[in-house]
Parts: sequence; structure tokens; C-alpha cells
Amino acid sequence: MTNETTNKQWAIIVNPHAGGKKAFQFWQKLSVALLEQGIGYDIAFTEGPFHAVQLAKKFRHQSYEQFLVIGGDGTLSEVVHGVFSCSVPPNPTITLSIVPIGTGNDWARFWGITPTIERVVQSLLNHKTQSIDIGQISFVTYQGIPQTRYFINAMGEGFDAKVAKLTTYLGSIFKGKSWLYSLSVFIVPFVYRAKPIHIEFDNGLLVQKKIYTLSCGNGCYTGGGIKQTPHAVPTDGLFDVMMVESPSLWGIITGIHALFKGKLMQHKLVQSTQTKHFTISSDYPLCMEIDGISLPETYQATISILPKAVRFIVV
Repeated sequence: MTNETTNKQWAIIVNPHAGGKKAFQFWQKLSVALLEQGIGYDIAFTEGPFHAVQLAKKFRHQSYEQFLVIGGDGTLSEVVHGVFSCSVPPNPTITLSIVPIGTGNDWARFWGITPTIERVVQSLLNHKTQSIDIGQISFVTYQGIPQTRYFINAMGEGFDAKVAKLTTYLGSIFKGKSWLYSLSVFIVPFVYRAKPIHIEFDNGLLVQKKIYTLSCGNGCYTGGGIKQTPHAVPTDGLFDVMMVESPSLWGIITGIHALFKGKLMQHKLVQSTQTKHFTISSDYPLCMEIDGISLPETYQATISILPKAVRFIVV
């Protein structure tokens, strides 16, 4: 961990609708505090899904290396993807900070970050950073288009991805409600079934069986504070991967109970491992998500970790 003081300008990306427009209200107050402290910045507001990706790329082309995100996990994930998919190469000196005003705020939860004006101002003036790992997933769409996406907190397949997709849909109706993930967890078991999957890990583990859900964690929280990968640490250069075999109805019920009680890893159908790299494939379409953002379906994907790829402000 390093202590740093900076007078450089910040690129600030705000999702004005995050948290039921709380993010915009927060920004109005923060802008006054930044002016009082003489903190330089450029500001941009997202206008819809994936706009933060384009804004991050634009800032990188303008040589910005310090990013403050005001919004939720999805907005932060888009900024990460924009930074790493930009034609301007990323570097380990790029610094990220977040004001967590979203539905889940799982990445900030790991670090104990709270959205207060005083904390944000002090973190920009004199902050502590931690070098963190970033995830990368590569696949080919049904249309034969290769894609590479970057993520910061977690990647999921199967039940996990179906829940994320339903949560996003419900979120378009009930904006900013933290209970939507929990509701989706109880709905999806009625419509989703496990599929045969082939998974090869770089540690030699080979999985060939029906998998109901897979969660690949860089951080330990998903879904607004649920620990699917409780031992995941975003600074160790490893993913923590949790897999659940095809469960019976009773297995689903007991699994969901264990999930919300924080005892999922003790369930008999759960298998876990640590890895830097793995491939996942199936004869059936793979339903996947990263940081709660649904990906196009595919039949094969490769997931890799980029160790100590950027700095993140932790205080």
C-alpha cells in the first residue's frame, strides 16, 4: 500500500441515475467541496448503458490516469473496461476511486468505503492506494465476432448470470432497490436448469459435469453483500471459483439458505478452487455476466486474471 499526494486533475464519471438519482445529488454537493479545495477535474455524465466505456476511453486519449466514479458496480466495471480496451495502453499507475451509490455496491463493500463528501475529498487530496487485480474474459459471439471484456469484481455463469439478468430487468422497473437481487434468487430456480459444462483450470483441475452455477470472484461480495466466493481477495493474483453441481429441488432450497446464511462453502454440492486462468465450454449456450452486466451468449470462454493491473484508492 502506498501513500500519495497529488495535484493532478481527475476524470470524474457520474451515473446521474444511480441510486435513484442520489449520485447526481451527491455530485452537486461534491462539486462545491472540490472547488473549495482547489481539486482540478473534468466531469462527464453517463447517458445510458455502456456510455461509461466510451467516456473512459475519451479521458484516456486525453492522458488522464486518475478516475473517480460516482455510481454503482456496473458503472465502475464499464470504466475499467473502457480503460483496458482503449487503444491507449493501460498501465499500473492508473488510479481508480469510487463513490458507491448503486444497487449492490459490492466492490466498495469489500474495502469498507462509504459515500461521504469529507471522505471523498480527503481521499483525492491525500490517499492510500492498493494495487489490484483485474479480470479478463474472451469469447466469440454467435455471429462469429471475437470479444474481450474486462471486469473488476466477479464473473458468473448459469444460475448466477440468470439472476443478474433478471435483476437488471427488475431494476428497470423498481429503480435503485437493493432487494431485487434477493428476489431474483428466489425466482430463477423455477425457470433454470443445469447444463453439461467442460471446465479446465490452470492448476490441473478438470470439471466435466452438469453445473448449475459458477461464480468467479476477484472480490468476495456479489448481489448486495452475498459471499459466493468468501475467500476471494483482489490483491493475490488469483480468482476464487465456486461451482455448484446439478441440484435437486431440495438442494436448491438448502443451497439458497446456505448462501444467505454465509455458509455456502459448506454445502455438499459446492466445489471451489483458486486459479489464474481457466476455460469454460459447453454444447449448450453459456449464459454469463461480469459485475452484474450480462454478456452475449457463447459456447466457449477464456477467463484470465491481470495481476496488480491498476491502483485503487482504499482510504
